Amino acid sequence: MRTALFIPVSRTWETENIIPDDMLKRAMDIADLTVILEDTNDPEIFEFDHGSERVIVTGTEPLPDDAPVMLRRQRVISNWERFKAVLPQDIDYVISFEDDTTFDPYFFQEWIGMMESDKDIQYVEGAECHRRGARAIGAWKVGDDRIHTLLPSNSLLQPITGGGFYGFATRADNIRQATFREAGPHMGPDVCFVNDTLKRTGGKAFIDWRCECRHWTGPDTFILPSDADQIIAYDMVGGKWQGSIITSK
Repeated sequence: MRTALFIPVSRTWETENIIPDDMLKRAMDIADLTVILEDTNDPEIFEFDHGSERVIVTGTEPLPDDAPVMLRRQRVISNWERFKAVLPQDIDYVISFEDDTTFDPYFFQEWIGMMESDKDIQYVEGAECHRRGARAIGAWKVGDDRIHTLLPSNSLLQPITGGGFYGFATRADNIRQATFREAGPHMGPDVCFVNDTLKRTGGKAFIDWRCECRHWTGPDTFILPSDADQIIAYDMVGGKWQGSIITSK
């Protein structure tokens, strides 16, 4: 069993969080291969001892933090297609987290263990609150006429049909067979990836509420899943998707 870690890095200030608290080093120790998509123009930040083979992919300029959502989604699609292009055939699992996210990398091992034990499980993610717009969790229920995020739950694990790329584990074949895409304003590339994977495999996906991700909003500030008190919902009305934000408190 071989595991690849993928981390896209586009904000230099974020490395002040993921490197000093050992998030990146510990995740690299779990992986057999680490692929770092480095868009900060500062690859020297990754020169430290680590447990896995490492590949650094460079190329594009970082996006500004205020880039419009459609531009950010296209960057996400490009990032994952670039990773897919260098993913070796002998990798069984992929683990990943974004450069503005930290949590205990031990959960990666938990999630891989779940997939090893249950061949139907295709994807498991941690809980993270959006840092832009609505204070919502990046976990979705996707239906034909309604799509919505979930509120924080006391459950340990909860089934989902759409997820986020904040911090997760999946089978490597799901990356190889994916067509990374978005589906209009109601489904970004991460939601599409999970939903497409479940439709293709007939498998299962979960959010692990035990894994509370810190979503960094700056070098010294972050939000937690407990900060989420809103639901993002899209309803099909008259042949068009209409979005709304529902506050639960």
